[in-house]
Order: sequence, then structure tokens, then C-alpha cells
Amino acid sequence: MRRLSLLLVLLATGASAQADYDQANEAFREGRFAEAVRILDAAVTARPDDAETRYLYARVLHDQRNPARDADEAGRQIARALDLDPDNVLYLVALLEQARADSPNLLVEIRRRNERLSAARRILALDSLNAYAHEELGIQAIHDFYAYRNAIRMPGISRAVVDPFTSADQQADGESGLSGGGNAGSNEQEDAGMAELDQGDSGLVGDEFGIDNIAVTDFSVTNGESFFETELGAGIQDRFDIERLESQGVAVTEYTTRAQVSYNRAIGHLRQALASDPRRRPVYDHVVRLAVIANNYEAALPDLAEMYVQFPEDPGM
Repeated sequence: MRRLSLLLVLLATGASAQADYDQANEAFREGRFAEAVRILDAAVTARPDDAETRYLYARVLHDQRNPARDADEAGRQIARALDLDPDNVLYLVALLEQARADSPNLLVEIRRRNERLSAARRILALDSLNAYAHEELGIQAIHDFYAYRNAIRMPGISRAVVDPFTSADQQADGESGLSGGGNAGSNEQEDAGMAELDQGDSGLVGDEFGIDNIAVTDFSVTNGESFFETELGAGIQDRFDIERLESQGVAVTEYTTRAQVSYNRAIGHLRQALASDPRRRPVYDHVVRLAVIANNYEAALPDLAEMYVQFPEDPGM
């Protein structure tokens, strides 16, 4: 009799939990966010180890339509859900999406970028064709391609500050590629492309960072003075005018190999994302962005042809 009573209690508890979940989910779908939050808050208090309820709670709290949106609490709820069920791909995708929120400053963006990279790798370890994870690795490879394409090294110039290509970026460059064949290349190929890392005697010049506060070994530049304001750099308006720099006797090395590796990885991941989910609309935007940055528009035409099939009425197409 005691066992029968216990079984009946468990069944009633399970039915009540499912009823709460269904009511909250219905309220969420219909845009009744306050009601959904009220039900879910009580549910996670009563059943703190219910991972699925915490996942739904995180979705409700993070939804852009929610007037009482609370991204911080949503992050705590999805983190707890993953503690309870660490190999759940849906929870990992939710974590990845949350980490894509606009960052208030560069330090937060660097942290979130690493969170997205970690989440994408965990997802691919569980689901090798996941469109969300491949999209994220494609986005990060576009970032690397843009940075390497817009960077040069001048032997003889060393920066007094940290190399803007951080160790995290270098690690991501070597590990976030697709394994096996295809346009993305293998990890071994990428590691080979990253084998020769620049040490402290190399300076980097890019669109987003100048060469102020540099220490120069072969000519004089005062602190805070740009190289392009010196006699050696006089008349050079474009810091990426390689031919002009070389004509002035400046030894210049480009990062074209690293840029190409990053480009191949980016297009490989983005195309795998589209192969897994051709209705993943943002991926087409990233393909076009990569084509514009690379000045290689024809490369995007096959993907845009598929976009026309999937979204024929999309004015943004």
C-alpha cells in the first residue's frame, strides 16, 4: 500500500510539472510573457533540478519581445540547465545565441567570443553538422580573415604593447576549422599555416590599430608619433600601399597565407551551415559579407542562387 501511495504521489507530481510547463510554453508562444515568467519562476523554485523548465525559462527571459527581458538571469538559467544536462545540444545552442548579444565594450566582447567558440566546439562534438555551430565558426573565421588581410609586419619595429592577435585568436585559428576535406581545410593544414608566429620584434599595422608607442631599432620615432609622419613614411597616405612602402626601403611582410587559411575556413563553415539548414537566413548575409571583404563577389553567386530559391520574396535578397 505504501509503495502504491508513493507511486500515485510521483505520478501526480509529474502531471503537475508537465501542466505547469505546458501552460508556461503556451503563454510564451502567445506573447503573454509576464504570465510565463510567473509560472516558470514558481516551477524552478519547486523543482530546481528540472533542466527542461530552466531552459524554457531562459528562452522567455532572453526573448527580445519580452518587456521585462532579463539577459543576466537568462544566462544563469541556461548555465544551470547545462549543469544538469551538459550534453544537450539545444541548451548549448541557447548558450551560443545568448553570447551573441551586443557587448558594451571590447573586454566583454572578447569574453563572449571565447564563450561562443567554446559552445560551438562542444556542439560540433555532439552534432558535427549543426548549422548554428558552423555559422559561429564561420563568423569567427571572417573576423580572422579581415584582421590578417589588413595586417602587415615591418621587421625592425617592435610594439611596446601586447600583440593584438591574442593567444586565444591564434588558438581559434588553429582549432576551429573543419576536419577532413572540402574548402575549409583540415586542422593540420591550419596548424601549418600558423606555425610561424611573430615574436616581440615584429610590429603589426592594421585598420583598427596604429603603431603609436612603438620602439624602433633602425630609425627614430618619438613616442606617440606615427611611422607615417616620419621622413621614411613621408608621402605615404595608405598604410597598406605595399609597393610604395617597399620603394621607400621599408621591409614589409604581409599575412596573406594566414588570411587565405581563414578565408577557406570561413567559407567552408558557412557552406556547411547552409547544407545543414538552407533556411538559416543570417548565414547568407555572412557569405555576402565575406565576398565583399575579399573582393570576390563571384564566389557568393552559388549561395545567392540557393538564397533566391529559399527566400524568393525577401527584399533584402
